Amino acid sequence: MDGPVVVTTAMISVPERARSLFKKAYIVAVIIAIAWALSGSGMDLAKAMDSLLVPQSAVYFLAWILMVALLGLLWKAWLSHAEGVSLQAAEWIPVQAMAWAGRYLPGKIGLLMGKLALVQRHRIDMRALVLSVFVEQAGFVLAGACVALLLFSPEELGAWQWLPPEFAKAWYWWMPVAVLVVVAAMPVMAAITARTLRCSRVASKSMQAAIFLVLHAIPHLAIGVAFYVLVIGLFPQAASFPATHFVAVLALAHIAGVLAVFAPAGFGVREVVLAQGLRGVLSFEEALLLAAVLRVLTLLADGTILLAVAVAWRKWRRGAT
Repeated sequence: MDGPVVVTTAMISVPERARSLFKKAYIVAVIIAIAWALSGSGMDLAKAMDSLLVPQSAVYFLAWILMVALLGLLWKAWLSHAEGVSLQAAEWIPVQAMAWAGRYLPGKIGLLMGKLALVQRHRIDMRALVLSVFVEQAGFVLAGACVALLLFSPEELGAWQWLPPEFAKAWYWWMPVAVLVVVAAMPVMAAITARTLRCSRVASKSMQAAIFLVLHAIPHLAIGVAFYVLVIGLFPQAASFPATHFVAVLALAHIAGVLAVFAPAGFGVREVVLAQGLRGVLSFEEALLLAAVLRVLTLLADGTILLAVAVAWRKWRRGAT
């Protein structure tokens, strides 16, 4: 692809009513998926609701919404950089919110479907859109890996009993090398994906994907700091541990949640990683309670985002007519 492909009105044969029905069906599917995943989580949500009364819960709630917005801005920036497509707020905000809610669908197919369902003007083709979603997800995962490597406390590696003891001993030797490898992997993966999708013009810009990798660390840091604030609000004794350790553990949990494509929104997987990474900081019961509190807060935040989509969608449609 030598440039952004503009799809004309004649090329879009799907009637407006069919598109509207598809969007509504998509929202219903997401809501059903959230309810199903929540019912099968096995968490003590009633006890978790009692713990939400701490003011620090609001900090995490707002930080989660901020993280979603930052990821949307980075996706928008990539489209502008790679495809020359500039999306207005009334376009990318509903698109990002719907794609984010689509994490609850099987296989996380909603990450792409949400963007397909709401980009009405179709100023880029399917290949470019797939590449943009890949860069968004790869940037989030690889940036999380960098944050975890840079901020993880080596003395807490004992919590991960399945890791060889040599990891902790040689941490400051191999950790910088691992970070450099992860950073270098981003432009390589972007270039390979772009060439596979035959996005030749974008492939020539793939080296700049490393910049997007660095920027993707900001959402991890923002939600990680809020996570630390929440933990010490619920369990004051945790303040004796470095804040960086909590940021690193949450980044690892988010990576695991993204990579576990079989788990809607990382249900169960995130919680296991959090409980494992916080051993020695919290008891097993406290870790389970924290996991339940985080799940309730993220569900509330995702629901708020979905509600905001409905409001923004109406304004967007009015502006498009």
